[in-house]
Amino acid sequence: MLPEEFEKEIKEFEQAKQEAIMSYKKDGRYLVIAGPGTGKTFTITKRIQAILSDEENGTTANKILCLTFSDAAANEMRLA
Repeated sequence: MLPEEFEKEIKEFEQAKQEAIMSYKKDGRYLVIAGPGTGKTFTITKRIQAILSDEENGTTANKILCLTFSDAAANEMRLA
């Protein structure tokens, strides 16, 4: 179960981002393909935050692999 404040934050996002973030409960794998400036890195970092915040799921950070090909996205992920 996710913390209440995180669930409130997610509800403010557009529907596609909400689905991308919360779909971790269906299948752990996820591929994000979208144009520049559409919020790919933001969405994926929120998805990882959701996975790690869900106490029932028990996933730890060392079980997550997130790849990017841009320095800007890598820096944004480090700061998230």
